[in-house]
Amino acid sequence: NNNNNKNKHNNNDNETNGKDYGHFDNVVVKDSNINSYYAGCLVRWPVKQLNNTFAYGGYGSILSKGTLMNLFRPLHCDFPGASSAPTLDIASHTLRHPDNTADDRAICRRLSENNVGEKRYFRNGWNLVQLMYAYVNSEKFVNVDEWTTGFCMHSDWVLGYFANYYNVSRHVEEAYYKDVAHARIEPYKGSELYAHPGKGFCKQDKEKGCRPDSEICHRVSQEWMMNETERWRVKYPTKFRNVTANDSTL
Repeated sequence: NNNNNKNKHNNNDNETNGKDYGHFDNVVVKDSNINSYYAGCLVRWPVKQLNNTFAYGGYGSILSKGTLMNLFRPLHCDFPGASSAPTLDIASHTLRHPDNTADDRAICRRLSENNVGEKRYFRNGWNLVQLMYAYVNSEKFVNVDEWTTGFCMHSDWVLGYFANYYNVSRHVEEAYYKDVAHARIEPYKGSELYAHPGKGFCKQDKEKGCRPDSEICHRVSQEWMMNETERWRVKYPTKFRNVTANDSTL
């Protein structure tokens, strides 16, 4: 829940159901059907700390229609002779199902690896969103005394793991990572955090650090967001619906 994330492009021109990203004209992918995942601030820590990238949650993410379709596509990871497979046989990689594509088979193989203990929660026919929901909700922190496997991952790490390792988006275009198969999240306008203070929008933090007209900011007050929105409403009135900032229906 990124209530203190601000993005000036949150208006009707940015639905991903069309052929482009509206005002996100610097995003490389113009066709929303291409699966892409951009992080407002991409965290790229040393491998000794975390072996994949993830989006810093408070800065938001930009997911294309193609990526959303991948997240919600039903997966069939049953095996020959099995009508339903709530768990996977880690030794079998045949994964023959009439509805499976090559991407689906790759996802099923990833599931069988069980890298973070997700395999036990999968049910045949589920999509990745259902799997993630079951993964993070099955053993709650308040019930720590009753844990069997437990769950100790930050929500940003969970999203980063599934986005990168389950191929929900295309591979990053940066040549340096061409041999890293699980590099799937792009930094928006080069915004990366490896060591403080980071680059691009990663430096846009709190009200003193968030410049006017900045597309993405982190940890700002409700008053700041309302003032910034109103300033943009005056600057580009045709980009907003005909409502006031205090409209109770918003």
